[in-house]
Amino acid sequence: MGKKGFGILENLYLCGCALIAIGFCLPVFSALKRGVNGFALVSKDFSVVSLGVLLIFIGAVAGIVLCFIGIKNAKLLKLAAIALSILGGIILVVRMNDNAISRFVGKGFLKNTAIGFWLIIVGWITAAVGYFKTR
Repeated sequence: MGKKGFGILENLYLCGCALIAIGFCLPVFSALKRGVNGFALVSKDFSVVSLGVLLIFIGAVAGIVLCFIGIKNAKLLKLAAIALSILGGIILVVRMNDNAISRFVGKGFLKNTAIGFWLIIVGWITAAVGYFKTR
């Protein structure tokens, strides 16, 4: 009756979702010498871009919660959570030209990205690899 160990491979999905959530809270874009985190991208009028931004965070948090609770369809729900987060990122990129800040950031997209953006990308990859590796 061996004790189940805590290995990084078994928890890769959890690490990926945590990276997404942390990256969302850190500056995602640095325009005009000012960092903008994910919550700052949510507008007051709740546009489609706001929905996409929130889906990134909600999907990551749902994935983290699903790692700790034991329910029947946890594997399928984990896949849905990471897919929801990635869908939010796709919505954000497609609808990038809605406001002036987005257009400014879009002109020099890669040079205006900050650490949060890269953590979200790495988190998506890590969570996807973790999901498919432990299947």
